[in-house]
Amino acid sequence: GRAPVLVDLDRWAPSLGLRAGLQAATVADALLRPGRERECLSRWSEVPFLPGAPGSRAIFEGPRLVDLLARLGADAPVVLDLGSGADALDAAVLASVDRLCVVTGPRIAQLQAAFCAVALLRDVPCAVGLVTVGASEEDAERIASRLPWPQLAAIPADPYLAADDLGARA
Repeated sequence: GRAPVLVDLDRWAPSLGLRAGLQAATVADALLRPGRERECLSRWSEVPFLPGAPGSRAIFEGPRLVDLLARLGADAPVVLDLGSGADALDAAVLASVDRLCVVTGPRIAQLQAAFCAVALLRDVPCAVGLVTVGASEEDAERIASRLPWPQLAAIPADPYLAADDLGARA
């Protein structure tokens, strides 16, 4: 019943802030304000949001981020965008996560990334589920049948999310 706090922890392409059209305080700013990090939250519609920081790979410290996430999630659930790739699977952050959602779509690169993630996610300390985006219901079911995780959601194509102008801005 409460809006989650959305936090972009993507180390290489923290694009949620770009997608939301926000220029606001970032994760890096919140780390510099312990006890006052909620003041750094922006809003993406009704959702409290903390955009990622460009260059965050240089300042990424799992234990500090876990502390930040605990403070942000004291009275609301927290949803993280960890990004992609093996370095997105920080042990300290994963130990604090209840569920990891692998998000994939029907494009070849998306499917290849999901299949490559199977070995990386075999021993994570939390539940793993699949979210398929931009695919028909039939294609989402077909994708889920070939991956080892339960399908949590199938989100159909959305013209706004499919717009590729984000790549140009990023």
